[in-house]
Amino acid sequence: MHSSKSASNNRADRRFYSAIGDDPKAPLDWVSISHYVSAAPPLCVFPRRGSKDAVAQGGGHGNFPGADYVQRTPSGTSGEPELQAMRALAQRPDASLEIMEWSILNNELGQPTWEPSSVGTAWTAASVATYMCHGVDRIFHWETGTTLRNSSGDGRLVNFYEQWPWNMALLELFLGGKARFATYDLPPEPGCSAYGLNNTVAMIESDKPDEFLILISALACNRTAPFSTKVKWATDSAALRSGKLAVEQYRMDSSVSVTETIIRELQDKPGTLIHNDSLPYDSGRLLTPAGRQYAESAANLERYWAMHAATFQPSAFEGSWARKGAGTEFELEVAAASVTVVRARAK
Repeated sequence: MHSSKSASNNRADRRFYSAIGDDPKAPLDWVSISHYVSAAPPLCVFPRRGSKDAVAQGGGHGNFPGADYVQRTPSGTSGEPELQAMRALAQRPDASLEIMEWSILNNELGQPTWEPSSVGTAWTAASVATYMCHGVDRIFHWETGTTLRNSSGDGRLVNFYEQWPWNMALLELFLGGKARFATYDLPPEPGCSAYGLNNTVAMIESDKPDEFLILISALACNRTAPFSTKVKWATDSAALRSGKLAVEQYRMDSSVSVTETIIRELQDKPGTLIHNDSLPYDSGRLLTPAGRQYAESAANLERYWAMHAATFQPSAFEGSWARKGAGTEFELEVAAASVTVVRARAK
């Protein structure tokens, strides 16, 4: 039996799980929720392109683009984690906790977007780490990346793994290792704390027999208050205890995001962007016919693909490492919004 529900708790859900708890013969494999997030302006106030006037709309609480929170009961950001509360009501301690639908809904201007960008990449990594720290077993994601068409060639769609798909591709390297998840809140920049959002660093580790990997997400409380910080971590991984180490990294940030690159290149070309706000959207909601013609030209599409493919190739580690006793310590400067994957192996 399975119950999928919206993020807000309600009496029908409580009655359902209470009824399950009253009937020990009723099978219950998992407890699930849907978790969609959005910004509630004016979380961020930023200048309109070509004008000194600020854009600010609406109000209220949002959980994007700042750090995500685990949905709680009765609602909001306080109280018992909702999934655990539902499992307790059902009296099924072995039922897995799952998020069946999980995505970004809209940006600071209330526009629909799943945020294919470095911010979306960092946010999803932080959200996953947070939920895993609260006992969630599985999270299902709908997006597969944004696409452009090879219109000057064979017409096929070229998929760019922006947002969570980029994380998933790199996390393939983590399979088979002993996992650890952690999140850290940093002091927010002025203007963010009033909305309950923090600067966040999230980490996912994998200790494998022959290597150690870590994913580090740096997520600011909003787009206009990026931060940089030194991240330190230590491991007693047996794979790193002897010999010289080969340490390499992979990174997704604004400089290599295809969507953000296209926006930078088109923001001064009138008639090429559907939205005049410099915010990321999937290509279908981002580009006018003129903008698509630019992005899908043979030279530009090839350039974007080469830049994107390079993010899945290792580069030199930009941090430092040292052995301390039986362990190994690392240090790396990270900046929001970004995700960095570090891979260490004995040579």
